[in-house]
Amino acid sequence: MSLDYSVPAPSESSENGGNSFFWPILVLIIGTLGSAGYQVVAMEQQLGSMTDAVSQMEPKVKQAQYEKAKLYKLASDVLKLAATDANAKKIVTDYKIEQRSPAGASGQ
Repeated sequence: MSLDYSVPAPSESSENGGNSFFWPILVLIIGTLGSAGYQVVAMEQQLGSMTDAVSQMEPKVKQAQYEKAKLYKLASDVLKLAATDANAKKIVTDYKIEQRSPAGASGQ
């Protein structure tokens, strides 16, 4: 009673002429394409939601810039008035208002 453990030659084991890797590779490619497609759709949805969020924030940003400009103008006026008015000078000292050079200006 002897058992035959010999492995047949590769050409003999493949019944369909050597295309034994076709189906696994096809499944892999289809899965990869499906995953990439899903990621593209998800990115488009995120881009849409971010665009909506930015468009909703835009009026608030403009309002904040307007209010900031008004505040700087008011502070500048109080600084100018502090030279002649005691109440303005008290406000300047209490709130530590000071004139600074613009961020891009150098001290030369």
